[in-house]
Amino acid sequence: MSRRYVEKKDLETAAEWPTGIYLRLSREDGNDESYSIANQRRWLLDYIAGHEDLKLHKIYVDDGVSGTSEDERAGFRELLEDIYGGKINCVLVKDLSRPFRNSADQTRFLEETRVRYNVRFISTRLPFIDTYRHPETLNMLSIGFQGMMNENHCRETSLKVRDVFDVKRKKGQFIGAFAPYGYGKDPDDRNHLVVDPEAAEVVREIFRWYCKGLSKEGITRRLNGLGYPSPAEYKRRKGLKYQNPHDKYHSSLWTQRTVYEILRNQMYLGHMVQGKQRVRSYKVHERVSLPEEDWYVVKDTHEPVIDGETFRTVQRLLQKNTRTPPRQGELHLLSGFVFCADCQKAMHRKTSKELAYYCCRTNRQSKDGCTPHSIREQRLCGVILKAVQMQVDLTDGLAGLAEEAGRASKPDCRQDRLQALLSQGAEELEKRKGYLKSLYTDMKDGLLSRTEYLDYKSSFESEVDALQKEISRLKEEGAVCEREPARDDSRLERFKRTRQLQALDRAILAELVNKVYVHANGRVEIQFRFRDPYEQILGLEHGG
Repeated sequence: MSRRYVEKKDLETAAEWPTGIYLRLSREDGNDESYSIANQRRWLLDYIAGHEDLKLHKIYVDDGVSGTSEDERAGFRELLEDIYGGKINCVLVKDLSRPFRNSADQTRFLEETRVRYNVRFISTRLPFIDTYRHPETLNMLSIGFQGMMNENHCRETSLKVRDVFDVKRKKGQFIGAFAPYGYGKDPDDRNHLVVDPEAAEVVREIFRWYCKGLSKEGITRRLNGLGYPSPAEYKRRKGLKYQNPHDKYHSSLWTQRTVYEILRNQMYLGHMVQGKQRVRSYKVHERVSLPEEDWYVVKDTHEPVIDGETFRTVQRLLQKNTRTPPRQGELHLLSGFVFCADCQKAMHRKTSKELAYYCCRTNRQSKDGCTPHSIREQRLCGVILKAVQMQVDLTDGLAGLAEEAGRASKPDCRQDRLQALLSQGAEELEKRKGYLKSLYTDMKDGLLSRTEYLDYKSSFESEVDALQKEISRLKEEGAVCEREPARDDSRLERFKRTRQLQALDRAILAELVNKVYVHANGRVEIQFRFRDPYEQILGLEHGG
């Protein structure tokens, strides 16, 4: 229908006004019946019924949406589009607080949009406005005052709501609209999370696959290949009205971003983590990320899906700078662990005639940037495995020694315990000699270079010397303060679990190894994530 604009005196015979009714209920309105969608609809339909010149075109609704931002109000945006497209030329609302909770937006619509598109605007409550019948009402001071009152109400309400939410966050109560993937809301307590068995098992699979060396891209392809619906699609299939802000096309496929967010989410440890983002203000609803120290973290609020050790291993692997070749979903075993000892940059894995080796990336880019470094992957893996096995074996012997030392350190300990400790020290010395012989054999077999052999030999000799000095100290002191060795037991136990280790995997590397440095002469230097075992054990008796 083409528009027809008439003079006020012709109102009785005027053309019909295609009218759009706008309804909005804000979350902040709560259970106020006077503002309910049903109440607004009933009120405005009655108004149209009493005015024959108003012909309803459509009702536009925003239910449970704040009025401070047009971007979040799909109903209001649609109403504006229909105004721009000439489908409606009259807007009917119950009062000014429904379309406007911001005085600037109110002024822009009434003084600019309305005039540019010749729109009739009717507000049925005080202050009553009909820009066609009573255009002079736009000049009333009460309209501008009402706009400021609405904006002030919005500001105060926003602050109150934020305070209430912050109190709940501090208590560890979940305040999100939708539970994280792997959880659901407790039907008896909507602020408490319970495990969703079906989704939680997918989360566990993701963590297991990543620990086994599958890349984020590889995990994404596997999830999609197995037909698992994405978290957003899973929620929708459960009947939830969930919209992923990063997926406007409602895809049911997994993405690397989603996999990464799951691998990083501390909620799976059973901790409540909230307040990662804030809106800039009650007017500007743009969300900004907050530093981690400003998050609300309350531990042990719900059942964990992932154990702490697995989660920590995954975080260490995520910190590694890793890359996978196109269409290859699996990470190389040493990806992110091998570094040049001179320039400290990550070394690059290359293949030549089916042989894999690591080389210095800096030297490949510029001959003057660093000296040449290269080492075959097979040899490097062998050196690392051997070093880990020796550390595990050494830890077993020292753990028993630490237990004896802990008992010997009690105030009422006797000399026979100290003698037993010395005896064990002698046994450890013999064990070191065996290691030395083994090292020599490994050097002869080509597994270790002469430089590496000398380094390990020197290390074991230093350990023997340190043990003997510590035992002497115990004999001189006679009695020391009681100290339980439990503080470092977790690392010792993790070491012991690798006793039968025959091959490396990324989870073991992340648990035990920080970095592996390769020197220009081929010497390998392994930086473990912990102190050397003998230092760790003896530290128990020093109190540190």
